[in-house]
Parts: sequence; C-alpha cells; structure tokens
Amino acid sequence: MNISNRVTPRYITLLLSFMTIFLLFTQTPTNMTIDSFDDSIFEASCSCKTCVMGFMDDDWFVYRYDPTISPLLNRKNSVLRRDTYKWWR
Repeated sequence: MNISNRVTPRYITLLLSFMTIFLLFTQTPTNMTIDSFDDSIFEASCSCKTCVMGFMDDDWFVYRYDPTISPLLNRKNSVLRRDTYKWWR
C-alpha cells in the first residue's frame, strides 16, 4: 500500500482543523479585547531600550508635543527648504 493512497483529503482536513483549534486556544487568551490586541501589536514593534510608544506618559513630551505640526518627510512634505535642510544637517 502506498502512503499517498491512505491519506485522504478528509484526514488532512481533520488534521489541519485540529491543529488550528489547538493553536488558537493554547497561544492566545480567550478574552482578548481590541485594546489588548492593540497593546500586543505595539509592544512587539518597539526594539529600543526605552520605548517611544509610551510618549504620552512623559510630562516633558506632552507639554511640548503639538499635533498640529505636520510630520517631517511624509508624502505631502518631502521637499525640504534650504534652511530646514541646513538645520537637520
């Protein structure tokens, strides 16, 4: 008997279903909320010694942060004026 003859699509589907259910229930908490999901995404994206994602906890940053100023070098603001370029250089 050849092994490929014994493995039917039904067994493959059953195996994949079992593995999926097993991984879903063992790797993540069942009471996962959107807030905790966002926290887990941002937690993994920071590789600095001090994470900049927690900037709203810093009084110095909150006092000086102005959200009306557009970010430097985005798609709409990619050309620097000469004085800005000189300052950054």
